[in-house]
Amino acid sequence: MQKICFALFSIILMILIQTTSAAAYEMEMEQLSNTIAKQISKSSRKHLQRVAVVDFTDLQGNVTELGRFIAEELSINLARSEKQFEVIDRTHLKSLLEEHKFNLSGLVDPQTAKKIGRIAGVDAIVTGKLTPFGDNVRVSCTVISTATAKTLAAGKTSIAKTRTIEQLLAGSGANQTGPAERGHEQDLAERQRRALDAEREKLDRENAALERLKGEQKKLDAERRRLEEEKLRQEQSAKDSEKLEKIQEEQRKLEAERLRIEEERKKLTESVKRTAPPPMKRGYKPIATQESGAFIFDLTDVKILGDEITVSVEVTNKSDGVKYIAFYDESHRWTKSRLTDDTDKTTEVTQVFFWKGDQQTTMYDVGTRGISVDPKSAVTAQLVFRKVRTGIKSLKSFILHPFIYNRVAFVWRWTEADLTFDNIRLIRGK
Repeated sequence: MQKICFALFSIILMILIQTTSAAAYEMEMEQLSNTIAKQISKSSRKHLQRVAVVDFTDLQGNVTELGRFIAEELSINLARSEKQFEVIDRTHLKSLLEEHKFNLSGLVDPQTAKKIGRIAGVDAIVTGKLTPFGDNVRVSCTVISTATAKTLAAGKTSIAKTRTIEQLLAGSGANQTGPAERGHEQDLAERQRRALDAEREKLDRENAALERLKGEQKKLDAERRRLEEEKLRQEQSAKDSEKLEKIQEEQRKLEAERLRIEEERKKLTESVKRTAPPPMKRGYKPIATQESGAFIFDLTDVKILGDEITVSVEVTNKSDGVKYIAFYDESHRWTKSRLTDDTDKTTEVTQVFFWKGDQQTTMYDVGTRGISVDPKSAVTAQLVFRKVRTGIKSLKSFILHPFIYNRVAFVWRWTEADLTFDNIRLIRGK
């Protein structure tokens, strides 16, 4: 791939070196034409509509083949570049001057400019001078009004003195005024034009070859970019595969950890033997009572066994509709019930059990909204606090934090509260 690119670059460089002079000439003449055309366009607003380009001369007023060629090129460029004024064809101009037996050769003075204006019907003529200057030829151009003989526009440029330019510059026609001389002049001009046409055809072929090479270069660049992008995609794919493997490994570890925790939870639930607390007999007084919303919370029993405290609360729905009650434990992230012992140590609830008759369930099993409580009915909640300090005899406070859920217009809403029970004496469990 690198060898092919180097070979193409070498060929392109050789063609560019060969075509630099011709391209520079075209650029300079284009800039001169644009400059003159813009100045004429400004003057055309003042009724300057038609212009003619006459042969350019050297400093002595001699007309050379190069002067005729430059005038022809400038005439074509002006006609092509602007539409605000009309450029008279040079062959037509020559025929008009010959019909009036007017011989135009050499410098154009004010009187000559006026005569040309009357004969050709033009508002201005474009003339100029050619001056050899080292390796270049200075081209100076002037636009003269045929009505006032004043200069309306001017411009100049320099063109490289190539072999073709030198040949045209050497072909002088200052004294060729007879028919034979004019025939010789036409033959010479024809040969020079054929040479220029051949040069242009060669330049066109080289430009076409250059465009083909540029197209091939673009294809090679596109292929190189495609290969680079493919390489990057492969590298990125390898990195993504490594990341995916790491993510899958982390997921496997998390799943194993989840299963382990679930298994421990099941074992712990099974290991804790619970029995339904004795139902409250008529006339039985609870330790303390609190109310919130549609529920009555009776604190019925507080026992300690080793490093575990169990608090039993009977929850009664005093409304006429089904309600849901929840006490969140360590399996949830929301606010939990808590107790403070006689040493000011605070412990959050570890696990919550619910009893409906002889049926036992856990807060984890009933879900986020908790357990349902029928109208005028009650359930018993047992809140287990583990890893408490052993040897304590009383609690400074027990804060029960219920979440009460209601369904309003197909939307579940909840309220929560802190219900405080102070100075609770502990009963030793068996």
